Formats: sequence, structure tokens, C-alpha cells
Amino acid sequence: MKRSFLIFFIFLLPTFILSKDYVPNDDLYFEKRDIKKHIKNKVKTELTNKLIEKINQDYERHLFYKIPSWPIESIFFLKKDLISARFDGLWATQAYGSSGGTKDISKVIFGSDTIRLKDIVLASRLIEEGKLALSAGMSNKYNFLTILKDQIFDFDASIDRQEVALSYVRNFEKSDVSLGLDVPIVRRSHELKLVSNISTVDRNTLIASASEFDASYPNGLSDLFAEILSKKKIGFNQHDDEVGIGDVKVFANLELNSKSCERCFLGVKAVFPTSKRRDIYKLWDPELGNGGFFEFAAFGSVLFSKSKLFNPHLFAEFTYFTSGDASRRVPKIVSSDDIEDPILAQIRFDEDFMIYGNSVKWVSDTATFTGPDSNVARFADASKKIRIHKGPELLFRIGNIITNVFSEKGFIDFFYDIKAKGKDYVGFQPSNRDYDISGLTKNSYEIRHRVGFDFNRWLDETWRASFGGRYVFAGRNTLRAFELAASIGFEF
Repeated sequence: MKRSFLIFFIFLLPTFILSKDYVPNDDLYFEKRDIKKHIKNKVKTELTNKLIEKINQDYERHLFYKIPSWPIESIFFLKKDLISARFDGLWATQAYGSSGGTKDISKVIFGSDTIRLKDIVLASRLIEEGKLALSAGMSNKYNFLTILKDQIFDFDASIDRQEVALSYVRNFEKSDVSLGLDVPIVRRSHELKLVSNISTVDRNTLIASASEFDASYPNGLSDLFAEILSKKKIGFNQHDDEVGIGDVKVFANLELNSKSCERCFLGVKAVFPTSKRRDIYKLWDPELGNGGFFEFAAFGSVLFSKSKLFNPHLFAEFTYFTSGDASRRVPKIVSSDDIEDPILAQIRFDEDFMIYGNSVKWVSDTATFTGPDSNVARFADASKKIRIHKGPELLFRIGNIITNVFSEKGFIDFFYDIKAKGKDYVGFQPSNRDYDISGLTKNSYEIRHRVGFDFNRWLDETWRASFGGRYVFAGRNTLRAFELAASIGFEF
């Protein structure tokens, strides 16, 4: 019996030992166990924190997304509606001419670097050519037509323009399609000052000829210039302001979903000439729009998201202008063939034939002449309605966004753009025999190189604001302008 119990105990002892939690009494074991537990908790905490950080980043990127410096027609938003107000200001005292050099704005506006008396007064030019002469008894009063024929009229011109545009955009079809309306209110101011003076030589010549110039024109050249424009029925305001509604535009865009970029858009735009037309009875009237033409444009834009410092974007837009009838000053061709009474013309003309016609006479019926009443279109004696075809326009912009500027809700965008516009041409027109249209489209093509920046910041989940600046640093037939821009938007 005892022997059987011993054998049973020997067999059960291992089973009893293995059924218990056997813990060796060893300090090394406990240290290893604590290290493993610590590593496990640390890895779990780090993975959890990274996951939470990624979720927060995705949330903020979705909520406080990047907004490139694109026109309003290409701006995107996530909610159903967007209302925005934009301010743009422009100031310029210089322009880039057709050769690319810097000059006064007036030389680009008038299409001529040098404007002389004989360029805008036909009688003076024909006296120089020997076709006309001063009538009897007119030499003392009107001899300035001869003495001052090469007198240059120089101007100091400047422009400042402010625009407040109100926009409403609505998303459709799960925010992939947007339709919008943009209404600008524009203030434009022009300053044009005559800065020329009569030279000492010409002044002495006038005095020596017993001229009545000083008595007729107490303020000298400025009074003469005002009289010339008055005879042409052209107003001359040294400072001229206009305020009104600009050209209203409507637009539509479609967002294309792509894994290779953050945003991609295609769209179309139409601009309606709702602004005031040019006043042809002013020498340089401030225009609040594009001159009275319909615009149709197609555009595309793409934004890439790479890192905090590198988020490039592109924008391109092609604009086509429809032809339109516009009133313009058009130089009239004056010819000796139009003289109805040659005998009377050898005594004097009348003012309807040419300005200062009552002070000059035709030398003889063999001294034929044909030419425009002005070599500078804006100084023409008459105005006509003509059909103008504006040249197409291409705008291309490239930029880069830097995120997390001053805060996680702020970012700054630096960009460069180039605009190229084709030359205008005249379609249906008055008879080429009666009018000189060659100068109407002079300097109408344009190339503009511009750099700029915008700082954008989200104020909260629905409000966003921006401000920035632009500078035109090179070009052809364009303003050397400095611009400021600001905007605020609310999406809901």
C-alpha cells in the first residue's frame, strides 16, 4: 500500500507544479518584464499620438484649405455659398512704351512721344509747307501759327483707380460646379497737366514781331492750348474723376478631382459692358471698364500640395473680345480738292474747313494739299462712330504658397504673371478717303510682366481675409503700376 501511494505521488507532482503560476524568485526577470511593458505602452502612445496628429492635420487641411492668388472666377470653397468683397487700388505715373522704355503715361495714351503745334493744328502745318499763308491783317494776332509751329506740348499725367467688387458664388452638384456673379464699383481719376513753356528764342521772336500773343493769351501756352481744344470741342480737365459701376461678369467653373493635385478647375467667363462709355468730348476721359466690348474667356487652374514651403500653382486664361461700335476722335482728311470757291479761299477760309481757317488763305490753286486735320487721333477736329475689333488676350500666372505663416491658419502666396494682348483693328469704318484711321489702333497691343503676393488667413471656419500687393516691372504699352489688394469672404 505504501509503495502504491509513493508511485502515485511521483506521477502527480509534475502536474501539480505545472498547474501553478511559477514565478522564479529572480530580480532580472522582473526588470525584463517591466522594460517590455514600458516599450509596449510607449509604442502604443506614439502610434496613438501620430494618428491623432494626422487626423487633426487632415481636419485642418480640409477646413482651412489653401487659397491661391487666382481671380474670383477660379476661387474654390467647400460650403454651399460664398459672398466676398474685394478692394483693388492702382496708382501709376509712368508707363512702358512700345519699345519697352519708361515714359510719361501721356505719351502712351496719345500714341506719340512728341506733340507739336503743327501736329494738332493743320493750318500751322500747311503754312510751313507753303500751301497756306496768313491772311491780310492777321499777322500780328495769329503769327504764332508760324513762330510756334514746332512748339512741343509736354504733359505730366497720372492715374489712380480704386475698385470694390461684390461677388456671390454658389456650389452645385456636390460642390463640383460653381456659378457666380461679380459686380464692381469703380472710381478712376486722371490728372493731366501741361508742363511745357515757350522757349526764350520763340518768346523774343514773338516780341520782335509785335505779336498780340501776350494780350490774347495772358497765361501763355496754357491759354493757347485751351483755345485749340475749345475750337475742336474737346474739354480739358487737369483733374477728372469718374465713379460708377464697372463691367459686370458672370462665370462658371468645374472642379476636376485628381490624385495628382490638390485642386484643378476649368471654367468660362462672360463680361458685359455695363460701364460708362468714353466721353469723346474730353481729351482723356476716365473709363471704368474695357471700353464697351463683350468679353468671353476660358480658363484653367491647378494647385499642387507638396510641403509647407512648396505648393506650386498655375492659372491660365484666354479672352476673346467681340467687335463693337465705339465713338472715337477720327482725323478728317482735308483736301484742296474740297475747296468750293478757290477765289474766296485765297482771301481766307472758314472755321468749318479747319480751325483757324479764318486767319489763313490759300496761296494759289496750284498749291494743292491733302492731309489729316491732326496727326494725333485724340486731338482730331471731329468724332465718328467706328467698329473696333479688340485683340485677344492671354493671361498666365505661376505662383507658390507657403503655409503656416504666423499661425496654422495663415499662408502667403508669391506669384508672377504675364499678360499679352493683340493689336486692335478697325472693321467697318468711314470712307478711307474722308478719314485717317491709321492712328486709332496705335499702341493698342500690350505686354505686361507683374509680380505680387497675397497673405491669406482664416479668421474661423467660415470667414477668411487677405491682403497683398502687385507691381508691374516691365512691359509694352502698359502702365508701370503699383497695386494693393484686399478681400474678405464668408462661406455658408
